[in-house]
Amino acid sequence: MTKLNASITQNYRLTTDATDRSDASQFVLLRRHIVDPTKAPGYKPPADGSAPALREEWREFKYYSLNSDGLKAAVQAAILRDTDVSRAETLAEALAIYAEATEQLVFAISVALTPNFSDDLDALDGRKG
Repeated sequence: MTKLNASITQNYRLTTDATDRSDASQFVLLRRHIVDPTKAPGYKPPADGSAPALREEWREFKYYSLNSDGLKAAVQAAILRDTDVSRAETLAEALAIYAEATEQLVFAISVALTPNFSDDLDALDGRKG
């Protein structure tokens, strides 16, 4: 089985625990971290004074069951954690912001899954002629 590696938001990605030797048994939600090597304990700057580059790491954040409920929970968790509700002044406003982010993701998924019938029809027309 090919290992899943799907971006949910800018900071969260969904994968599975599949390996070359075993099929997936659960979804794994990964969280993006930006690592600054200069913040590490024991960091010693190079003699030439150059600063090391920041790097991106994807770390395992949480595990979910490999079923539709697990998939829904993982996606909802990513959206909820990555949605900026700091501008909300009430719970209703925070829920509205969350609902808007969820709606945007659902729309993107539905667009990606909707077949393009016009391309299919053009291909069929090309075969006839």
